Amino acid sequence: MIMTDKEKNILLQSRTLIFKYGIKSLTMDDISQRLGISKKTLYQFYENKSDLISKVVEYTITESKDLMMIAMDKSTNAIEELYVMYQTSTHIVKRLNPSLDFELRKYYPESFTLLEGFRNSFIYNLMKVNLEKGMKDKLFREDLQADVISRIYTLAALEIFNTEIFPPEQYPTNLLVRELFTYHIRGIASKKGLDFLENKLKMEE
Repeated sequence: MIMTDKEKNILLQSRTLIFKYGIKSLTMDDISQRLGISKKTLYQFYENKSDLISKVVEYTITESKDLMMIAMDKSTNAIEELYVMYQTSTHIVKRLNPSLDFELRKYYPESFTLLEGFRNSFIYNLMKVNLEKGMKDKLFREDLQADVISRIYTLAALEIFNTEIFPPEQYPTNLLVRELFTYHIRGIASKKGLDFLENKLKMEE
């Protein structure tokens, strides 16, 4: 996504507002006022609110992919990859309004389809590669079905944002991300992998 500095600045500031307040409660008037720009300037870059939401989702997907790939490159093994990805995910979800996923699903289905495609394709492939790497290095159990586990994880990663299943006032999203990470890694790790994880967690304390 090629943007001028001005457009990128408007997009990032708009995203901050959307992440904080959700989608439904914000109008284009609200966004232009909070950004201190005219509606004319805002509409110079975005046809309407739907177009703005779509651009925010596209940019966030690209950014998330880049962050995940950096995490993979920085890691020395499959468990460290998962741990760094968990930290990256936690950093992202802390900024999100809990209703955002629901509002995308209900009011902006095309943008939600983009997000769902990212989870079902990119995240799935990332997890499958991670599982195969961990099994090869004997950090994960060697009897795992990488395809099946990757699909289960991807489905779970999608549903933890479903506010009908996990009401945000009862289940903070960062808690759900942590529990999914713990559940996943303790279910797939070998004795060698669990020992590495415990040492990693102790070093992070």
